[in-house]
Amino acid sequence: MDLIDWKCQTCKEPANGDGAVWVSYADIAAYEQGRKAWDEKQRAEQEENSGFMRFNVADVLLAPRPARWTVQCKGCCGLCDDAYWIPLRQVRTLADMIRKTAHLHPKSWFPATNWIGFMASLVETAPSSPSSSAAA
Repeated sequence: MDLIDWKCQTCKEPANGDGAVWVSYADIAAYEQGRKAWDEKQRAEQEENSGFMRFNVADVLLAPRPARWTVQCKGCCGLCDDAYWIPLRQVRTLADMIRKTAHLHPKSWFPATNWIGFMASLVETAPSSPSSSAAA
């Protein structure tokens, strides 16, 4: 089973299994408030346009972005105050990450985070095994 080579997003050094992956509750709340306001604005514009949705690229670019998960080594992580955090030693493999996804998915704030994109980036950077490259 392949181990995830966690790299601290602050100091860019290998985390070596010590540290955490975390998301800020304040960032989650900011996204949820911003998304609610953005959705209301879109509904109001649709009503103004006789029920038709007007597509505006600028509006899409201004949409709030989900709260981002951050990887930090033990030295950079601190106490992870005001955050949901997962010790890196609990998520050493992609299988661990899938189990953690199943744990996080029912949480009300889960859709307000970039967890799915975060997971996809791990899969994209994971070393491929000889058997998987032979099948391709």
